Amino acid sequence: MEPTNNNIPNVQISPDVLSTIAGVAAMEVEGVYSLVSTLSSNIKDLISKKSAGKGVSVSVDNNDVTISINFVIKYNYKIQDVALNVQNEVIRAISDMTGYNVAAVNINVMGVNIPKQQEVRKD
Repeated sequence: MEPTNNNIPNVQISPDVLSTIAGVAAMEVEGVYSLVSTLSSNIKDLISKKSAGKGVSVSVDNNDVTISINFVIKYNYKIQDVALNVQNEVIRAISDMTGYNVAAVNINVMGVNIPKQQEVRKD
């Protein structure tokens, strides 16, 4: 007699949860200044009042996840290095927390944050 899998629950993870996990993982990478939304997702964020997944879009096909991340990079950081680190951290976080296979992490660098020079006070 073969064992049945009736005792294994079917767990569905919301794309919003995946988006939040990816957003937190991306923000932990040195060189990432902020996540930014596109206009269409910005309107969705305003309606839902959620910001943890801002700048992240997720599509799920079975257990394969494709993620797109829009972020602003800090000035003086190498874009290729930061993008690769974001991809690796997002893949690790999604895989570790959900067991899903990450098919792709698409990176969109939307800008560079250039810090303002502090004004020199003349006394």
